[in-house]
Amino acid sequence: MLPRCPALLALALLTAACASPEVQPRSPSTPRVLTPPSLRIEPSRLIPDLDAEPPHGVEPDGTKRFLALQMRITERPDGSIRKASGLLPAGRSDLLALSLPSRLGGGYLFVSATTSSTQLWRAEDWLSPLESLVRLSGRYDDVIAGFDRLYLASRRANTSTVAIDPASGEFRPLGPLPMPTGQGPMVFADAWRAVSVPDFRGPLATFDAGATWVPLGISEAVESLS
Repeated sequence: MLPRCPALLALALLTAACASPEVQPRSPSTPRVLTPPSLRIEPSRLIPDLDAEPPHGVEPDGTKRFLALQMRITERPDGSIRKASGLLPAGRSDLLALSLPSRLGGGYLFVSATTSSTQLWRAEDWLSPLESLVRLSGRYDDVIAGFDRLYLASRRANTSTVAIDPASGEFRPLGPLPMPTGQGPMVFADAWRAVSVPDFRGPLATFDAGATWVPLGISEAVESLS
């Protein structure tokens, strides 16, 4: 019996080595849940028909500026349209827009004039947020960019021309305007040259920022300047 033991032992080891390994059962995998993306519904935006609106100006790159239905809108040459987030006030008011020269800080001035009051806002560019500048009693039909201040004039005989600071909105003296200052038109070419039509004196011109005014020798009545 002893000589057969090594053979039996070897056979037992060989059988164990060739046996199939025990298969472990797989744990059930958790199914992956797919969540559909959330839908964000933006509010509708009303854009007026710009073909029927004259532009308020054109940028050097061809972008047109519009003021329609209290909205400030730009239209690029490729047809893309942008709208400012804020609206100008509604109601029975006339809306004016003025591009301010660099001597007054640049940007744009927006004016809402009703029968009883006039309100002004500034914006760094056409679509920038509006910054309230001043609210005045009375109706002012025209805003003029002067040498270093803004002039507000009215067609009404009982409303005098006033001047305000373009940055703070505070009242300022009329400055170097020819006297008497009445309801006549005036236009400023730059920080030095201007033409004004004061009462009873006819058109006057200055080339030194208002230090001196000289007659233009025009006897006919001048109703507007450009």
